[in-house]
Amino acid sequence: NEVKVLDCLSSRISHAEVLEEVSKTKYDLICFLARIETINSLLKLIPLIRKICPESKMLIYGDAIPMFPNFIKKNFGDLNAIIESGDWEVAISNYIDFIKGKNFSDGNIPGITIKDKDRNKWIDATRCSGENFTGWAFTDLDSKLVDVNLYKSLRHNEVTISASRGCPYNCKFCLAVKTFDKDDRRKNIGELVQYMNNNVSKVSDFKLFSPTFTYDEEWVMSFCKELINNKINATWVTTSRTDKLQNEEMIEKMAEAGCKKLAVGVETLDERANRELKKFNDLEDYRNKVENMFKLANKYNIEIKPLLMMGIKGQSKENILDSLNFLTSIGARDIRIAAYSPRQLLTELDNKGTLTLKDINAMDKMTYIDYMPEGIDNFTFLNLIYNTKKYVELL
Repeated sequence: NEVKVLDCLSSRISHAEVLEEVSKTKYDLICFLARIETINSLLKLIPLIRKICPESKMLIYGDAIPMFPNFIKKNFGDLNAIIESGDWEVAISNYIDFIKGKNFSDGNIPGITIKDKDRNKWIDATRCSGENFTGWAFTDLDSKLVDVNLYKSLRHNEVTISASRGCPYNCKFCLAVKTFDKDDRRKNIGELVQYMNNNVSKVSDFKLFSPTFTYDEEWVMSFCKELINNKINATWVTTSRTDKLQNEEMIEKMAEAGCKKLAVGVETLDERANRELKKFNDLEDYRNKVENMFKLANKYNIEIKPLLMMGIKGQSKENILDSLNFLTSIGARDIRIAAYSPRQLLTELDNKGTLTLKDINAMDKMTYIDYMPEGIDNFTFLNLIYNTKKYVELL
């Protein structure tokens, strides 16, 4: 299949350029990535593209879809297909087969809701049940499909590749389960290591995308041994959680294999905020595990970047300051604070049929200030998110 990719989050691309592109090339299929932050734009763009390309099939996918599929069906009537579950790349490939008349003759494509022929009724998707597994591909750094140099410059010459998908923990604030299901699925170690070996000279670091990279400790150990045995001099970063970073042997092996940084979802170190998140059962035990994680990582020169949430119900200026002081005291050098958005509320409203665009916009993590901790003003709240090191002193 001939494919063209437009990164519409790039400041180089405007709506006008997208419309110009689809007007001069009659695409069989146009796919749109939907995130909370892009819903407003897509509501304007998709109807315009439908006017220009009345015969083109249009498909939407992204982490916003499983949050409010009913809103999408109601407000995006120009679409032909909606990916509701499963791995996006595989689902798109399946839909291409469907519109080309291959497979899926009954119109039942796992994970995809489609419009029937008269375009007035949605045929709801059946849930994916393992059909997609690990069919996703890695970034082709020699590809002409995307501006690879722009991509690498935005990531400080770091390239993201999927090591695993799915997550068994289902934290209420996280979209990993809604997007890619709860089953932990991992790439073949040989494929992953070979890709890193082929591209190690083209990047500074690899970011191994994984909801919880160290969930499968046996897989991690085997992966690290493969890198070491093949003498692949690659550096990499990944993501995990506190309770899955207590194995010293594994952390030592990760360091030896090139791991230099771990982003860890600590989220909160406060009892009141934890009533909302349910991140831990016992605060003292949780703090001990956080401290031990730093101790082990520091021992093997792996940097831990703790991720905290701010704006959780029950938080205050005092308990945020206590969390920051605790993390600093045990060795945290770079703390990332993100705004908490209780996005599960969107699903609840969507199920009731009362979800509005205003509700969706209130959950935009880039801008919203609807959930303020006690004792912190809007100025400090936003600057703690975007300029943590400088503005933490204001607490």
